[in-house]
Amino acid sequence: MAAARIGLVMVAVTQLLLWVPVLLFGHDRGAPVHVAHEMGAFDVAVAIGFLVAARRPGRAMGMLSLVGVAAGLLVVTAAVDLVAARTDVSDEAPHLLVVAGWLLLWRLAAIAPPTWERPQAVSAALGSAWAALTRRQVAARQPAVSGNLSAGSLATEAASVSLPVPDLAADRPDGPASRQPDEAVG
Repeated sequence: MAAARIGLVMVAVTQLLLWVPVLLFGHDRGAPVHVAHEMGAFDVAVAIGFLVAARRPGRAMGMLSLVGVAAGLLVVTAAVDLVAARTDVSDEAPHLLVVAGWLLLWRLAAIAPPTWERPQAVSAALGSAWAALTRRQVAARQPAVSGNLSAGSLATEAASVSLPVPDLAADRPDGPASRQPDEAVG
């Protein structure tokens, strides 16, 4: 596992060295600035994901399918562009880093047990935030009640609320709505 983790760090660092300048300066061999920024953002994000997986190998499984699809599409588009003579091997070689990273992720995913649980600090923070949000929502929905809250005052408040009560007998086939006076039938 150590060799796969070290290899993944090396791939990530190399990818960062290649793509951070593209992300920051928007220059990638004749690509428009917007496209260069997007490619830089994607490749920097993948490199950071590689670093996360190297640090916590149990997370490699979560990245495996996304990076696998990206690596496969990069190989296909590189092959198409090379055959059509729209690019050369030196332009496409950096994409092999994503392929190498995917292979290392695959190895880590096979070795390391998956990490399913959340770290305690994150879990506690999410729980506290959820509790605070729930308290605010409940408080916003409650009507203002004056005076002392006791069982009697709550019963009085509940009795003062008028809710429509449907007449269920009117909807039954043998209910009053279905009965017609004899004069009307005929």
